[in-house]
Amino acid sequence: MLTLFATTLLLTAQPGCIGYGGEGTLEEQFDACLAGTWGEEGCTQGQSYASTGFSRAQGEACTISYLIRDPHTGGFRLTWECHDPASGAQTDRQTEVWIIENDTRMVGDSVAGYPIRDYRCEAADTDD
Repeated sequence: MLTLFATTLLLTAQPGCIGYGGEGTLEEQFDACLAGTWGEEGCTQGQSYASTGFSRAQGEACTISYLIRDPHTGGFRLTWECHDPASGAQTDRQTEVWIIENDTRMVGDSVAGYPIRDYRCEAADTDD
């Protein structure tokens, strides 16, 4: 079942976002796959992600300390850590697989599946 799921992802994903055939470094592939902003379905603004990290709505700065290609899905396996901006104390730490496909970011693992976490936001309408 997992093999079928991974094969389906490889055939339908944005080039370089799934598998080992992308151009550039792993960090460049990650940044290209996650370019733009991400949020709820139909959003026009949201959160940005980069290979160096991201920020949460509460202001916590999160860094990515570990990044590889997940050997089972071809997605990105990463560990991120968040710290309180005032105290510097670690507030959260997770190791996850991120799969970027069809303008969605799916997050999970092989046991719990890969539910959609957020969507690539659409460009805001600038016609006034």
